[in-house]
Amino acid sequence: MTITLHIRAPLAFALMDGANLTRDDMGVGYLAPERRAYLRGYKSWHREIRESGESPYMPKSLEQRRFVAPAAYLPGVRPEGPVRYDVVFASEFGFLAGNSTSLFNEISVCLNAGLRVGVIPFQNGLIPSASKRQFSRKIDDLVLTGRVDRLSLDTVAETDLLVVRWPTAVQVVQDKAAGLKPKKAVIVSNHPPFEPSGDRRSYDIGVVTRNIEGLFGVRPLWAPQSEQIGAMIAPLMPASDLTSFSWKGIIELKEQASHNRYRAGRPTIGRHARDDAAKWPSDRKVFKQVYPADGSASVCILGGTKVPVQKGFLPRNPPSWEIYAFNEISVEEYLSEKIDFFVYFHSDGWLEAFGMAILEAMSYGVVCVLPHHFEPPFKDAAVYAEPDQVKDVINELWDSQRYAQQQQRAVRFIEQECTPEAYLRRLAGLAVEYN
Repeated sequence: MTITLHIRAPLAFALMDGANLTRDDMGVGYLAPERRAYLRGYKSWHREIRESGESPYMPKSLEQRRFVAPAAYLPGVRPEGPVRYDVVFASEFGFLAGNSTSLFNEISVCLNAGLRVGVIPFQNGLIPSASKRQFSRKIDDLVLTGRVDRLSLDTVAETDLLVVRWPTAVQVVQDKAAGLKPKKAVIVSNHPPFEPSGDRRSYDIGVVTRNIEGLFGVRPLWAPQSEQIGAMIAPLMPASDLTSFSWKGIIELKEQASHNRYRAGRPTIGRHARDDAAKWPSDRKVFKQVYPADGSASVCILGGTKVPVQKGFLPRNPPSWEIYAFNEISVEEYLSEKIDFFVYFHSDGWLEAFGMAILEAMSYGVVCVLPHHFEPPFKDAAVYAEPDQVKDVINELWDSQRYAQQQQRAVRFIEQECTPEAYLRRLAGLAVEYN
């Protein structure tokens, strides 16, 4: 075949034969999810080769493959019928905050119980930068080591339960049915559909419900992550769409959970959270009452303090403060060694869906002092105070006996509602069987 060119410009040819690998998964500005997964897998393997110096030889045997690849890209006979999963999680897996922590914890509980798990990544179509996000490191490791299967919306599969987290990620979806067929689906409302201040609306419950039903062919239940989110979304849907329980975060109790931190001298207060205006008190007076900057309290912060500094609430080098940027030290080191009280007060216009950072602090034995609106989800596991009462409450609790008693209340709360065993009971109520 002879091709005559009538244009003087760079050109490229692509094979588009029906049997060609690239026919359906590449196009102008488009790369199919399976190809993205394959790209992620082999780049990780190449990095390991460079760092370890091991052989780059790839055996032909599938059992000896050096990196995980989508089934559609592997040679050999395809399995007959759809692949079966116990639980599939669909979410935005690259948002490095409480959602990714909760996802990793829940997936790990499922794997440890012997369940087969898949994940379907959604990109938040309302945030341009979301398309550049990769899986959070811990979840990425589960995928790259083959413990969890990364699926696309085109993957033909079945599952007992589909768990959708971060509803904003499915506010905008494709208009064709997905290949996954779940028996049941639950949407975890782990952030409010709108802020009480009215400044931002994140998702529409009706739109998200229709999107999930259109994609997967089953009407989803909604599970609020806390009682306050439940009170917000209940009037916005039929009662039959709302679960009778809250989808609280899951965490393992640490050895330090019952270690009494009391010692002579003044305690250290702190918090770890994103350095976002919504995560700090919006009122200067409240900020100074809760996080004293005059040297009267020892304060240690993980997450940075640019926002309060820019707002003039905090000097650049406040006395008796120790400040770490986000991820500068591990959460484990911070909660184990740096603070005695976790004090978390946020903006008036922000509604915290649950507070995984609070739960993490409790799991390490750090006593939590919070505003009263956190009482419905955490009950007696924390101590509640008005901003002007925080200093006195901490002074009263800084006693060996009272501190230990509050630690034990937090331990009991976690054991009853937030342990892996509690999570598995939750799944069993949604017809997921486990050994």
